[in-house]
Amino acid sequence: MGPRLVKMTSSPFGALSFKLAAAGAVLLMHCYRHTEGFTLDELQTLTAIYSDVVDQVARRREGMNLLPAEMLGDVLVQFFGPAQAQKARFMQQECIARMAKREDHSEVKKPSIGMGFHEVLLWARRLREKEFENYRDAFRKYDEDGSNSIDMSELQKVIKECPRHV
Repeated sequence: MGPRLVKMTSSPFGALSFKLAAAGAVLLMHCYRHTEGFTLDELQTLTAIYSDVVDQVARRREGMNLLPAEMLGDVLVQFFGPAQAQKARFMQQECIARMAKREDHSEVKKPSIGMGFHEVLLWARRLREKEFENYRDAFRKYDEDGSNSIDMSELQKVIKECPRHV
C-alpha cells in the first residue's frame, strides 16, 4: 500500500478529524491548479464547448486556434446557461479591456490575441465565484437573526420573494 494522503483520527468524544498529508496537499494543489475547482465532467463539457467555438472561429479565420476575447461570453453562457448571460457579458468586456491594456492600446475593439483553454477556465472560475458570492449575499440577506441558518419565518419571506419559476 502506498503513502497515505489523508490521516483520519478520532477524539475521545467520537469526533473525526482528517489531516491532509504533505504529499496529499501537494497533489490537491496540483489538481486544483489544473482544474480550477471544476469536476471532471464539467471540464469535459467546458472543453467540448471551447473546442466547438474555436473550430468555428478557425473556419472563419485561417490558422486561428485560440478563442478570441469577444467570444468568451458565448462560451460562458453555453456552459453556465442563459441565467448567467449578463455576468458572462460583463466578464467578456472585462477580458477585452484587460487584453487591450496588455497590448498597450487604449481602445481596441477586437484584440488580436486569443485565449487558450486554461485562460478560459480561469474566467469560468471567476464567474462561478461571482455566482457563489451572490448566493452568500442572498443567504445573509434572509438570515436576519444571524444564526447561520434559515428559520421557518425567514423561509416564508424567501418563498414570498422568489420568482414564480423557482
